[in-house]
Amino acid sequence: MPGLRLLLAEGEGLTSNYAYMPVTFDEAVFGESRDEVMSRLAAEGIGARKYFYPLVSDYACYRETYHSSETPVARHLASQVLTLPLFEELGAAGADEICDVILKGPGSNPRK
Repeated sequence: MPGLRLLLAEGEGLTSNYAYMPVTFDEAVFGESRDEVMSRLAAEGIGARKYFYPLVSDYACYRETYHSSETPVARHLASQVLTLPLFEELGAAGADEICDVILKGPGSNPRK
């Protein structure tokens, strides 16, 4: 799906722990922001959450030492990452439901 990227552990020596299902949404390509997708999922009773948000450098205890403007890549990614539900009882039908809600966004073709 253009504008939607799965963040999977890939490469030599990397193994996913399958604890999270992070994805990014490039609003310019996907047609919706991460927050808009999160709202649509919530409206369907699907709990997703922002990941790497807020940045550690945005916490009050670190603001004097670090500033998020010094880490533009992290700041940009933090605005795009959404962690989708992932748990043992989810099953294929639950995963399909999540995908269907996401795929029904602007400019996308529903799988149904």
